[in-house]
This record gives sequence, C-alpha cells and structure tokens, in this order.
Amino acid sequence: MVETALAAGVGCVQLREKDVSTGELLLLAVGLRELTSRCGAAFVVNGRPDVVIASEADGVHLGAASVPIEDARGLLGHDRVIGYSAHSIEEAKQAETQGADYVFLSPIFMTRKPYRVDPIGLEPLERAVAALRIPVIALGGVVPDNAGLVAATGAAGIAVISAICAAADPGLASRQLLDSFRSGKQGEEE
Repeated sequence: MVETALAAGVGCVQLREKDVSTGELLLLAVGLRELTSRCGAAFVVNGRPDVVIASEADGVHLGAASVPIEDARGLLGHDRVIGYSAHSIEEAKQAETQGADYVFLSPIFMTRKPYRVDPIGLEPLERAVAALRIPVIALGGVVPDNAGLVAATGAAGIAVISAICAAADPGLASRQLLDSFRSGKQGEEE
C-alpha cells in the first residue's frame, strides 16, 4: 500500500504504530526508510526519536503525550525535522515557539477517529496558516472532495490515514487527493 501511494506521488510517509514492540517498530522503520529513499520521499516516525536515529529517518512527529519538542531536538539535532500534532492555533503557536519545524492541525473535518475536540473547520486553519511561520498541514477528515478547499486556505499540505489506507485503490486515492490539493493551490495563486 505504501509503495503504491508513493508511486502515485505521496511525498512523505509517517510510521505510526503504537501496538508493536520496539524491535518490530525498528524493522518497519528500516524497511520504510529504504522504500521512501528509493522513491525520493520523506520519512518520519511517530513519537520515537530513538527509532528515528536507528532507522535514519528524516524526523519525528510528536504530540502532547510524546517527549517534549526541546528534548527531541536535543537528541536529533537540527538536521532532522520535528513535527507536532496540534488541536488549536494556540497549541500550534506553542509548538512553533518550542522549535517544531511543522505542525499538523486537526481535526479539520469530521472523521471516524474519535478526537477529544470537535472539528475546527477551514477558517481556523486559514488563521493558523497566517499566524505561524512554519508549515501548517491539515489532518482529519481530508478527502478528495475537500482537499482543494484545504489548499485554498494556504495550508502547506494534507495528512491522511483512512483516505488512503482504507481505500479500495490506494494509488487512485492518492492521485485524487494530490490532484484536488494541487488544483486548490492553483486557485489560491490566481
């Protein structure tokens, strides 16, 4: 599935496996690092700076329950990226202040995943893009039908799970998401 999505143009893969041993996680990370390298895509690991180092991943993605951004930066240095999952503009600004290189802002739309907060919608996403100096990436309920609307807010990108992973054809789903997002970006520039 990942290889199909990468072949369709996906530019970054995040390994997010919480229910496996460290050894299994490292094996997955090494395999994904090799695959993403061959495809020219970025690769980040969720919440585990140690696995980032061991697998030579491009960076780590953190959240409120992860190691603090400053500690991850101390381990990873400035050559690797650190992302952060925020659920409000204030939390995103705090992550930027603490040294995050990008933020996911979520949930933008309704999604199957139960969040502790309601979807925030496009207007707060647009305000976050304007308020932060680092890239803001939209997560939560993004599908081909709304990816163009997300792009029109100025968001740097979209992050999805089920829109690709649960799709009957992950390659087609990836292309549709990317096409929709790119068309929204073109509309923003006009």
